[in-house]
Amino acid sequence: MIIGNEDWNSYRELARDVVSKALRDLEGRGWGNAGVLSDSGRDLKTEADFQSDAILKNGLSNSPFPIISEESSTNSIVEENQITWIIDPLDGTVNFERGFPHAAVSVGLWCGGKPLFGVVGNLKDGTIWEDRGPQDLLKSGQHVCVSSVQRDENGVLATGFPTSRDFSDRSLLSSAQIWRCFKKVRMIGSAALSLAMVADGTFDAYCEEGIWWWDVAGGVPLVLTGGGRVWMTPPDAALKRVVFASNGRITPPSELFELYENLEEY
Repeated sequence: MIIGNEDWNSYRELARDVVSKALRDLEGRGWGNAGVLSDSGRDLKTEADFQSDAILKNGLSNSPFPIISEESSTNSIVEENQITWIIDPLDGTVNFERGFPHAAVSVGLWCGGKPLFGVVGNLKDGTIWEDRGPQDLLKSGQHVCVSSVQRDENGVLATGFPTSRDFSDRSLLSSAQIWRCFKKVRMIGSAALSLAMVADGTFDAYCEEGIWWWDVAGGVPLVLTGGGRVWMTPPDAALKRVVFASNGRITPPSELFELYENLEEY
């Protein structure tokens, strides 16, 4: 399929529109009213997740690309040159259910393992980050970019504990070796928002291990468009990966490369 610039722009607008619609619908439910369906282990599934999933899928079905969603796929293969929507209908479900104001709707378009563009919407205030093309990152219509912090010891790192990560003592200790390289560490419970805030300069870097692809698919393109850099491991069979993103001046600590030899810059 040959796609011109005009077509890409129409798909960007489609992604922004469906994210906006999903945000409005979730806002109508109200914080603390997610409708819990299951609460097993570390995961939480709610009516809100599936409600938002249906809205995104219905809107994106007008495009010719397949869709991979958190709510419908845990073991999918993306062919090398296949263009695919990768969506997270509600990133920060526990936050939404508990009324903690950090939750997002995330949509990314990828070609195989290459990010094409992304859109992330903040459920709390309706802020939308959208990638409009090279060096053209918008946050609610205003141009933004990554921070200018030069060194990790002066930087703020966003991280988190995805449900699928290794929680063994050894793994957590290894992660702490990475976190301590930074001046401050913040956990807000949404990978999509964390990456969007690296893209707009709120945070200087982001790192999570064992994070699902759909959690980062919308945010990774934003960081790149905002002038940052991203390192990732290839997704495993369950679409989990390790991701480090930064303002481009800060690079992954050596400890991360020691843990993950297949960590590569994208």
